[in-house]
Amino acid sequence: MKIIYYSSHPQLRLKAHSGPGTHMRETISALTALGHEVFPVIMGDELHGDTVAAGAIAKPSQMRSLIKWFIPKIIWRTLKEIQLLRTDDMAARLLEKKIDEINPDLVYERGAYLQLSGVRVVKVKGITHFMELNAPFIDEVRDFEQAGTLLLRKAKRAEKMQVQSPDLVYVVSSALKSYYASFTKQPEKILVVPNSVNPDYLKVNTVARQGLMDEYNLHNKKIIGFVGSIFPYHGVDILIRAFSKIAREFADVTLLIVGDGIILNDLKDLSRREQMDERILFAGSRAHSEVFTWIDMMDICVMAKSNWYGSPVKIFEYGAMGKGIVAPNTIPVKDVMENNVDGILIEPDEAGLQKALKKLLEDNHLRETLASNFKKKVLTTYTWKKTAERIITDFNKQKNK
Repeated sequence: MKIIYYSSHPQLRLKAHSGPGTHMRETISALTALGHEVFPVIMGDELHGDTVAAGAIAKPSQMRSLIKWFIPKIIWRTLKEIQLLRTDDMAARLLEKKIDEINPDLVYERGAYLQLSGVRVVKVKGITHFMELNAPFIDEVRDFEQAGTLLLRKAKRAEKMQVQSPDLVYVVSSALKSYYASFTKQPEKILVVPNSVNPDYLKVNTVARQGLMDEYNLHNKKIIGFVGSIFPYHGVDILIRAFSKIAREFADVTLLIVGDGIILNDLKDLSRREQMDERILFAGSRAHSEVFTWIDMMDICVMAKSNWYGSPVKIFEYGAMGKGIVAPNTIPVKDVMENNVDGILIEPDEAGLQKALKKLLEDNHLRETLASNFKKKVLTTYTWKKTAERIITDFNKQKNK
């Protein structure tokens, strides 16, 4: 069958080393591997490819930054959203052209804030339309921008249409399904499909691993680790504080933090204040191809915090590598992990994390059992191949109605 994979977001690009980029690439690759023809229509690539399309959003300039300084935040954000709507109109024309050229059986869309081009075009064409929604867009943008908008009513209408119009809606957690269920009289068409991993990427460079163990003097030590982008909502500060409490009790334990982010320097300062300079190692940003080699070095992998709606790719990567996991006790995590069966789920505080870490450090059998349980679950249930199979199965059910 022929599938158009559509993203109207002006900044998302297929080859980007980001969560959305990985999600798009892996879904397309898995659908292709099942024998289907997939045609990516990615507005971010159209705007920011080798040849920038007419009307593309310009990169910030000094003049633009200066203007932004003087304009009230609500006005600046509204102007950005007006540009976003213009880009969505461009995307609509591109999608319509591609549909006429390809005559697809399915348009699979990755939804985005304030973007209704897919809803408008696909509905008119009468083609089966699946929509993937990965966040409560209005709340997410408000938190990111830290500003209101004069287009709030329009944004709310767009969010409702993204749920009401498509044939099926995929969300990454049951928490997000509950959020969107009130937008439609057909909540049963909202399906929960958590994030996934690609087992083909689970490769460890044994030579590099040995070199890293030598370089960081990690032989004969138990390693607690975090891998990923470092933002305040990931709770790495909580991890550092909890580790500093147990470090004196477990002399052979090291904390390894792999990644970069806006608060990295703050975390290094915290490490020094806790007098943990020699026990906490910051490895910095590493290429995604190296990630699993770093995870392989760890005994316990931690994600201390997460938002209420997202499906953290990090825990699937930890799980696929067979590591003991401490994760936040959020609904999206509980969708895929059972406490004390697949890992230890905690409230986002130092006391809970400290207790969980001690438990896994003291009980090797428990740690290995939890790791084995979740690894089996991830590799049999949460792969991109399974996600692609689910999409095709749901499509066939729609056609047979």
